Amino acid sequence: MEINYTATVEQDANIRAFLYFNRNVDGFYQTEEEYNYNRDNKIEKGWNFWRNPLGEERGIYLDYYNLNPKGRRIGVSSGIGYNSWRLR
Repeated sequence: MEINYTATVEQDANIRAFLYFNRNVDGFYQTEEEYNYNRDNKIEKGWNFWRNPLGEERGIYLDYYNLNPKGRRIGVSSGIGYNSWRLR
């Protein structure tokens, strides 16, 4: 069975989990540089943006401390859109 990564319920679950783990798990947060290094070296740390995308494209890094870069909304156009003010 293939998972629909852009389904509204999947996106909602991913966003909520991403926020929860970054807030509550020491050492979970990673910068974009750390994410790229870990991904390239197959190191499992922090959020996996390929397996659990936060938008319509898989593998796109999103910084927990800058959730709304250039006015970008996370979520999918068909349903959930979270602005940074709503997420904190």
